[in-house]
Amino acid sequence: MSTVTIHKCERLECNNPVYSCPGRLSRYCSRSCAGIGKHPSTTTRQKMSDSHMKNKTNWKGDNVKYVSIHRRVSAVLGLPDICEHCGKHSSTTVRLYWSSKDHVYRMPIVVSEWQRLCSSCHHIYDNKLRKTNTIICK
Repeated sequence: MSTVTIHKCERLECNNPVYSCPGRLSRYCSRSCAGIGKHPSTTTRQKMSDSHMKNKTNWKGDNVKYVSIHRRVSAVLGLPDICEHCGKHSSTTVRLYWSSKDHVYRMPIVVSEWQRLCSSCHHIYDNKLRKTNTIICK
């Protein structure tokens, strides 16, 4: 015959008895005391997200390069749908890109500092700025 051990629930607010069979140690009196099936709060999710990204070995924070900034812009602002200079739509065979208006790359990303351009307008816009040497990364 097996013996059942009785101890208190490990949750601080709960003092219910927990019945454990031999070979199986139960720590909580119920699934709700164990927290199974509960969703984390928004603050807890934010803390988990922050610690997850900062613990990555390749995480650079705000000290990122040109390609990484453009990837973040696409992730935050989504894919552009209309070129702001010539009015071409992305539904045609034209690729549209996000272009920095002043070529000063700042974090966090602000929508007003970026414009939607097709590849031909992007090249024209960048060539004008390259002649004046005003491309700056911060």
